Amino acid sequence: MTEIDPQQIVFELREVTEQLRKFPTDSVVCGVVGSVLERARKIKLYSGHPLERELREAVAELCFAFRDWWRGPGELIFGPDIAHDQAKIWEIAGNLWTMTVKEVAEHSLTRHIPF
Repeated sequence: MTEIDPQQIVFELREVTEQLRKFPTDSVVCGVVGSVLERARKIKLYSGHPLERELREAVAELCFAFRDWWRGPGELIFGPDIAHDQAKIWEIAGNLWTMTVKEVAEHSLTRHIPF
């Protein structure tokens, strides 16, 4: 298995975010969101790694872009109920990516989740 370059993943995350914002109805762009997040999931960065902050910000921005997709084209495709729920999930995910571990543990939405 080849090692995934964190810098390449940060670039891909930013590129997909930009494309999703530019072309929200492009099915190819929408389909790539999951695969680039899957690749990002495989990166093992320790706290304080030079790219850790960039990676967290890039993932969060993609989450927020996908939240916006659910509020626009996603709502037209899947209906307002599903779209509202999905948009909220992606918004929470984006916010979690911008928080520190301590902030997540103290947050009201995650307070009762054992870590």
